[in-house]
Amino acid sequence: MKKKRKIINCVFGLLLIASLTDAGYAVEVEELTLDKAIEIALKSNPSLRQTANQVKLGEISVKQRKTNFYPDLNLSANSTKQYSKTLNQGTGLYENNNNTNLNLSLSSNVNLFNGFYDIASLQQTKSELKAAKGNLSRYSQAIVFETIQRYIQVITASESIKVETENLEAQRLQLIRVDEFVKAGRRPVTDLYQQKAEISRSEYRLLEAERNYKLNKLLLLQTLGIEAGVDYRVTGLDIDASIKETQEFDEDNMLKEALIRRPDIDAQQQQVEAAQKGVTASRSGYWPKLSFFTDIATNYSSMNELDGLSKQLFDNNPNATIGLSLFVPLFDKGTTKNSVASAKVQLANQQLESKKLEQQVGVEIRQAIEDYNTARKQVDVAESQLKYAQSALESVQGRYNVNAATMVELTLARTQYLEARYSRIEAKFNLLLRGIAVMFYQGTLNSNID
Repeated sequence: MKKKRKIINCVFGLLLIASLTDAGYAVEVEELTLDKAIEIALKSNPSLRQTANQVKLGEISVKQRKTNFYPDLNLSANSTKQYSKTLNQGTGLYENNNNTNLNLSLSSNVNLFNGFYDIASLQQTKSELKAAKGNLSRYSQAIVFETIQRYIQVITASESIKVETENLEAQRLQLIRVDEFVKAGRRPVTDLYQQKAEISRSEYRLLEAERNYKLNKLLLLQTLGIEAGVDYRVTGLDIDASIKETQEFDEDNMLKEALIRRPDIDAQQQQVEAAQKGVTASRSGYWPKLSFFTDIATNYSSMNELDGLSKQLFDNNPNATIGLSLFVPLFDKGTTKNSVASAKVQLANQQLESKKLEQQVGVEIRQAIEDYNTARKQVDVAESQLKYAQSALESVQGRYNVNAATMVELTLARTQYLEARYSRIEAKFNLLLRGIAVMFYQGTLNSNID
């Protein structure tokens, strides 16, 4: 089937982010936009930086594996002072002897063949490094997604404050009208008390909204990797422009694209390849090993009174050794066999993990699409609910003003209107998040990150 898609405006086009850096991000935030928040998170989030450090460790491991192909070179030197007594045959007395000895050696060893272990180990480490980079890329996308979630939660909390502030103002205006009705004898005094109680309830809800707003700001700072003392304000999103167009998804095509584009899928495939090289490395124990070695040595002894230090070291005593060393395993008590068996089990586990991840991606894609479609319908329902609740409130308010409705009816209508406003806000921001979630699970969110 042909995939039909219209790009959601605004936020979906924001995700162009700078690459990771080593240093923390110096933050002096007054106004925080979404793209700036994502940029800060990618540079300062502690967990993401820890993941980046794993890549650095992988690069070090690759360098270490490469050095296994180089010859080694060792210089050794030791000097001894010997104190002893010897019998003088002429005098029959024991005399003290002090002898100085110096030994110098320069040796090198080159691995010529070790059953392909070094080659397999290097390839295995390279695959593990690629897997670490893939995991870093996927975790970067997760941080972007979390930042967007936190940011939208802050905006949602801010909108809640606006709703509660407007509701409190409306309740206070209503109190003035009720007070006039009571003084005119058109309403019982209980209506005045009940309206004052509604104002207190609105004040309490406003305090809760303000607390929720501050809490969500702290959670956003935590995601960004900024200390909690930093104050800032967020820039609101044009939510209606962001969600005004509908996306239509083809699940099968999206799943195929996710299997190609998601970094964690590629990372897991690299883990499978690394495990395959691990089996090859383990089998090296069956092969013979051949190495080349050489050694140049010389020595000096003070007991040789005829020749001095220089003559002994450079003329009389230098010697050189050169040769090949062959090691043939005949019986290693099953060590290699068990190592190969263990490596095969690890390979099987990685293959199963790869299959499990692909199945998980399928579930995530289909669930994300279903959530998006449901969220789209919820927006329509919330719009209708708000429209009817507003009409109902206006009707009850008019009837109350002419003494045709009770305070209980007016309070209930205002409560339903307030809930409808909340539902509309939550539905719209939820739709925006669900659309972004589809991108995240498909692996296209912030896909320009290396």
